[in-house]
Amino acid sequence: MLTKVRKFFLCLIMLYTIFIEVKAFGLTINSLGTGIFVYYTEISNLITLLSSAVALVYIILKFSAPNLEFPRWLSAIRFLSATMLLMTMLITIFVLVPYSPHLKDSLLFSGYGLYHHTIAPIVTILSFVFFEPHSNKKRVVFIPLLATAVYGAVMILLNIMGKVTGPYFFLRVNYQPVPTSIMWCAGLLLLVLAFAGLVYFLAFIVDFIKRKITKN
Repeated sequence: MLTKVRKFFLCLIMLYTIFIEVKAFGLTINSLGTGIFVYYTEISNLITLLSSAVALVYIILKFSAPNLEFPRWLSAIRFLSATMLLMTMLITIFVLVPYSPHLKDSLLFSGYGLYHHTIAPIVTILSFVFFEPHSNKKRVVFIPLLATAVYGAVMILLNIMGKVTGPYFFLRVNYQPVPTSIMWCAGLLLLVLAFAGLVYFLAFIVDFIKRKITKN
């Protein structure tokens, strides 16, 4: 149940998320142009921006219509957003930064990298786990896996066709052995499934604790 205080706090979180995402996309488009959506990072942040805007509308409506249900589909998209951003942040920290250490500051601590790789993931994950309504359907953990697999398949196809290079070094299938590409794809899909399970587990634990506190 969303109390008035929780709804007000969620409104602030969604407004802040929308603000930083719009600011970051402005910086990204200004720097990289309109072809930014070949990046997993930009897709995950676009999902975050749109789902935050829709969630904000529902939360505002709940002030005047307390019985209005937070849709399961919206909760599932917010779960997708949180998982993809966790994937984005950790891959940036543990894969992209070691691969290009000279880009550490720009990837994590300045410009659009600060917002898309650091602040937005942290804010969205904390918001989803601790404050937002959750779907209790276990199958939601497969949504980020499916989304990531579709993204990977499309990017690999575009690389094979010569339409795109990368955009990440591990997607440059024309410049690396097939076993290497298979290893990267399998590893990243397993990772996103693990991250989805982690986010789901944390949300489940928080809900469990909340129910215990409410009963007492």
